[in-house]
Amino acid sequence: MKNPLGLFFVLCFCELGLAQVSERTVADSLGKNCPKKWTLTGKQHVLFGQTSFSNWAAGGDNSAAVSARTDYRLDYRKEKHRWDNELILAYGLRKAGDEGKRKTDDELHFLLKYNCRYSQNWSVGGALDFQTQFDKGYDYDVSDTDYLSKFMAPGYLTTGPAIDYSPSDDFYVSLRPAALKFNFVLDDKLSDRGDYGVDPGKAVFTQLGGNIDTYYRLELLKNVSMENRLSLYANYLKNFGNIDVNYETVIDMRINRYLSEEFTLGLMYDEDSQIAIGERSGEPIYGKRLQLKQTLGIGLTYAFTR
Repeated sequence: MKNPLGLFFVLCFCELGLAQVSERTVADSLGKNCPKKWTLTGKQHVLFGQTSFSNWAAGGDNSAAVSARTDYRLDYRKEKHRWDNELILAYGLRKAGDEGKRKTDDELHFLLKYNCRYSQNWSVGGALDFQTQFDKGYDYDVSDTDYLSKFMAPGYLTTGPAIDYSPSDDFYVSLRPAALKFNFVLDDKLSDRGDYGVDPGKAVFTQLGGNIDTYYRLELLKNVSMENRLSLYANYLKNFGNIDVNYETVIDMRINRYLSEEFTLGLMYDEDSQIAIGERSGEPIYGKRLQLKQTLGIGLTYAFTR
């Protein structure tokens, strides 16, 4: 991405624009012209943060931050068949003092699931989960020019047959005992270094293991909802017993139809992700660490269900 700022504002504009036309265009084609077995839901947020100082004795840096997040779901229900599609996009930037623009959020996540229910709460099927990011990522404490990640470096694709327990649309546990996971590193510099599990010079690292995905949504208070996602993966072929963990929670606090406050928290531990943990002779030392991401902001929001 040579122009992430431009990409960001395009994403913001598209989110608000799509939100307004969704009910008139997309929902018309998938709602009025299709049977009720299709359900389209969407949620868009554009969040803002800002501080400003002028002749302030205590000091401080002027700063501004903006981020956008969208979550679309297209679900199909017919008798014992269930097909779920979900797309999550997020991107954020911050500018503080004299430092350049820095990324605060970056996510591209697509999930596809098919299930055939054989009892009231149990079903069998399969799933495909894809995750990557839009833009280059840096550890600014180490370097603001030597990137650690970018689009499809890494990219993660996990797929396999699944057994699901889902008593409602707000809760499920999905077990994939034979799940293939592909780590993509489509960047010469990062692949030559052997980042994200690939052999040096290779672009893909293939794993076979067991995967558990869970989802739980609940209403904490009136107009306050919480979504939780947890994914656990254990590689059968390498370092069995070491578990990759990916957890995300989103708390949405609605002020009115168009204003809300959103808090997100992400925790990730990946056996194949190396983080700068120190320095020796001027060169960074990399190791495995728990990764943490947190955002909080207030801004515009739009949600619909058709």
